[in-house]
Amino acid sequence: ISLETAGNGDAAMVWVDDRNPSLDIYGQRISADHTNNTISTLWSTVEEGGRVICDEEGEQNSAKITYAVGCCGDDMGITAVTWEDQRSGTDWDVYMQYLYLNGDPYFDSSGLLLTGSENDDKNPRVKADNSGAYVVWYQNNDIYGQKIIFSQDDPIQWADNGRAISFEDTNQVTQSQVRLSTDGQGGAYFIFEDSRDDDLNNKDIYIQHVDPNNEFTYNDGGKAVVSVLGDQEMPIVRNDGDGGAFVVWYDKREGSGSLYVQHLGYMSDITFEENGKFILYGKEGDTEEMQSEYLGSGQSIVYFEDWEPGYASTKGKVISSGYGDSYDGAFNAGVKILSENISQNLPKAKALGSDKLFYGFYQNNWDAQVDPFEGYNQMFQLLDLPDLNLIGDSNGTWLFQSDNYQYSFIADNQLAMELSSNDEGGVFYFTSLSEFFAGIDVYVHKVGSDGSIVWDTPINVTNNMLYDNRIIKAVPNSDGGSIFVYTEQATSSVNYISSIDQDGNIIDGFPKRICDIDSFQIISDVINTENGIFIVWTDDRNVYEYDDEGYAISDSDIYGQFFDHGGNRLGPDEGIVLVANTDKQDGTR
Repeated sequence: ISLETAGNGDAAMVWVDDRNPSLDIYGQRISADHTNNTISTLWSTVEEGGRVICDEEGEQNSAKITYAVGCCGDDMGITAVTWEDQRSGTDWDVYMQYLYLNGDPYFDSSGLLLTGSENDDKNPRVKADNSGAYVVWYQNNDIYGQKIIFSQDDPIQWADNGRAISFEDTNQVTQSQVRLSTDGQGGAYFIFEDSRDDDLNNKDIYIQHVDPNNEFTYNDGGKAVVSVLGDQEMPIVRNDGDGGAFVVWYDKREGSGSLYVQHLGYMSDITFEENGKFILYGKEGDTEEMQSEYLGSGQSIVYFEDWEPGYASTKGKVISSGYGDSYDGAFNAGVKILSENISQNLPKAKALGSDKLFYGFYQNNWDAQVDPFEGYNQMFQLLDLPDLNLIGDSNGTWLFQSDNYQYSFIADNQLAMELSSNDEGGVFYFTSLSEFFAGIDVYVHKVGSDGSIVWDTPINVTNNMLYDNRIIKAVPNSDGGSIFVYTEQATSSVNYISSIDQDGNIIDGFPKRICDIDSFQIISDVINTENGIFIVWTDDRNVYEYDDEGYAISDSDIYGQFFDHGGNRLGPDEGIVLVANTDKQDGTR
């Protein structure tokens, strides 16, 4: 799927669709009414499932869309679409199409052919501005591109079958991960990974620029943005609003996982130091599980797992609404460790008022080399804000303390944690665990704003001997406690919402089914809003075909439900239909 803003406050999307015997390209335009909080589809009804962009013979795949702002003298939402196409029956070619606001095509409904070589041309991408559209694609190990203007007579501006953005006459050199951006002046930037430097045996980042007169700014093959020992990967490029460009990439020059940036002036050279300017620390390890938590007053903390030392450590940085207003302000915002514990897994952070951060994590007892040398202990660390100085034991505090470790034996595939705070500054710490391997339930413990553990033992809030239960989400309720969502993992997956008061007692009327239909329902996301909780899940109630393991292979749909913070269901008992048609929907957020 490819989704972009499309002017007039709308969005446009295209996707590859298998409803027909071969893969085709479909699209949809979406309009939001923020006054009435509704979303409308403009190119078809939801039931019709989008509008055909291309359904020619053979396969169409890898569709991308972009907003062609001001293109063709029309400010009313022209979009440009490109895709790879095998209608010839042999090689893959690249096609494109301009679409009007109502979805009608500008070129013939079959699309405009950009390539017709005997080679495979694949994985196209597109960006556009008021001068036209730029499309880039791969041909073998090389990168080709084309410019297409809004003209029926002469739309193709470069050579037939495209122009080589980067071409190396050897199979030993590979260009990959190409991205592009218009420059705002009628030209475009192309950024890509390149392995031409055999001496260092790594991937570097190269860039090429095409000016409004269709001339290359840099030498054939492009200009090196960075060429140092170690891989430089996954570049992105954006224009700077003045004809120049910023390039950001993932850099392993020190082992792995840091971010670097470079700036290039319009039709000129780099402006930062050679080989880029450092943004985010992550050397000698990998950064994973990037998350954020809003702290109030225009500040957020961004935090992530860092495997630099060879074990899971969590680091974070506080950024404000003015982050990035200046280069130094962005680059110099410090990254701090959130605990000195040598084994931090599944990190979660929650603001406690304006001056403290509560950070929860699982400690792998074998990695930490502490009793009982197996399983996981539930830990937490307090930090001050905004400086992120550690408060108390720098290795964290063990939450579910027990001489028998009955709360520590959790299977790797059952780890789950959620945090919820209340108006008193306390935290409800939810986990899924198996007390003495007695079955997995949802437990909750309470921690005061000063780090004191309020209850003697955690409270089992599901207490289901028949089925395993897994915590999904927890948010504050109106009773000084917490409302939480969990899944009962039986032969089918049944989801519940429940609520506790400030003492951990289940409030009357809970738990409640999220949906009264008996089907296999997998929660994809839970969003806490000002007015309540919106829950989204995939649902197989209309499925009649399954694989050998019992998973739906067709017709799963997307449903939602809305609850207020008192736990009252606001949608229909069977859920709100978000997407339901004859094909499988999955992976929603």
